[in-house]
Amino acid sequence: MNFNFKSKSIGFWLTLGCSLSSLLTAIVYSACYVGTTEFNLVACLCLIAAFAIGALQFTKLEKLAQYLQFLLCVAACMFYIYGIYYYVSIVMVGIDLDSFSFTFIACTTLFIATMVETVVNVFVKHEVKEAR
Repeated sequence: MNFNFKSKSIGFWLTLGCSLSSLLTAIVYSACYVGTTEFNLVACLCLIAAFAIGALQFTKLEKLAQYLQFLLCVAACMFYIYGIYYYVSIVMVGIDLDSFSFTFIACTTLFIATMVETVVNVFVKHEVKEAR
C-alpha cells in the first residue's frame, strides 16, 4: 500500500494525534491508578479502543474515525469520573486529605485534554479537495 501523506488534511493528522493522546492517557492512568480503588478498567479500555480507532484512517471507514474516537473518549472520561468521585469528595470535604495529589491532577488534565482534542477533531475538515 502506498499512502500519500502530503495530500492528507489537517483532520487526518489530528485524528492520529487523538490516537496518540488516548494511548498516552491510558498509559499514565494505568501507571498511576492500577491496583487502587480509583482505577476503572472500562475507562482504560475505552482509551485503548480510541487509540486503535486511529487505524481506521487508513481504510475506507476513515469518516467514522473521529466520531468513534469522540464517543470513546467521552465514555472514558465519564468512567474516570465515576471511578474517582469518592477521592474527590474526600478531598473536597476535607475528611482525610487537604489537597489533590499530583497523579490526580496529571490524569485529570490528560483526560480533559484528550476529550477536548476529540471534540475539536469532530469539527475540523477531514477531506481534501483534489485538484483536477
